Amino acid sequence: SGNSEARNSAAEAALDACSVKAEPLEEARQFRLLDASGSNCASVIPTAAASWRDAAPETRWRLEFQPCAADDKQQVFRSKPIFDGLQVVAGNSEFCLDSAGGQQLLVYPCYDEAAGNANQMWQLRGGGKLVWEGPSHGGIQAFCAHEQQGASGANELGFVEVPVNQQLTLRSCAPKVGQRLERAEVQGAAEQETFLLRDVDTGKCLGGAGVWERIMNQLHNRLAELFQANAGGALEHGLKLVQCSDSQRWRELKDRDQVQHASSRLCIDAGDESTPILYPCHEPKAQRKQRFRVLDTPGGGAVQLRSGWEDNGRKRYFEKCLDHSPEPLVEVIVQPCDVTRSSGIRWSRVAPRESPEHKLWLGASTRP
Repeated sequence: SGNSEARNSAAEAALDACSVKAEPLEEARQFRLLDASGSNCASVIPTAAASWRDAAPETRWRLEFQPCAADDKQQVFRSKPIFDGLQVVAGNSEFCLDSAGGQQLLVYPCYDEAAGNANQMWQLRGGGKLVWEGPSHGGIQAFCAHEQQGASGANELGFVEVPVNQQLTLRSCAPKVGQRLERAEVQGAAEQETFLLRDVDTGKCLGGAGVWERIMNQLHNRLAELFQANAGGALEHGLKLVQCSDSQRWRELKDRDQVQHASSRLCIDAGDESTPILYPCHEPKAQRKQRFRVLDTPGGGAVQLRSGWEDNGRKRYFEKCLDHSPEPLVEVIVQPCDVTRSSGIRWSRVAPRESPEHKLWLGASTRP
């Protein structure tokens, strides 16, 4: 757990580079966003009046820094709890801060809470830094509110990327801190059982970022219909460690080689091969990126991506496991053999495989 805590501390320390800070007001859950000088506040300003009504929703408002004024309601941001974070209403616009999936900071129509749209789930961290963390570019990224120069030359509210807080990655499997996710609190019959995936070292559980509550608030559970109803929402959703609860239960679809989040009915997916995500389950069986299983081993289990291959076996993929505290990668170099021997370095074969072509060649009556 020490590595995980150190990495999270580093993520929090990185927020010092974010120039914008939230200043709480007397009214509960209200704040201003101050620039680095502390004298200018982010203001919600309408675009040109002549084109305002016809403008696309995401272009109707902009966020510009102006001298702070105590009576300026357009400098007040109102927040309300929503799932894993806060939804933030910008001034009197009745629009909300939206991350656009990590593309840019927008003032956009507020989504209903039942939609569970991750783009509008913000956090206040690191002494008042406004942070968005969620699915972006096939993985999980984090951004904090930051002062930037706009096209007009004015200082505007934008955001800058920062390290993700306790991000899950895919790494070579080992019985180590960060990978020890065990099956816990199993419920149901053998073929229908659900369970928590509890991290042995932190006591937290594997969960989906902002998807399960949306599903529980719908009157149906057909994913295709849900994604149509939630237009603009990303298909991929984040994976992270959260407080353990029944909304974070899982099931193993052994006949399909998948691990499914019970409430959302989404499956664990390898995403960009480095950052795992939740994604609609492949049908009727898992393709390579969703071939996960839960390992039950003494001292703590693991969630493992099975080995696989593509391109008629020319590309091979080895087993990897979910890891919230990965060790630094070690560079491999080529050096004289006597130096390697004197260092006591030895290698072990992992999943050795003889290709069918080689077997045919060995069995041929005559060889070229």
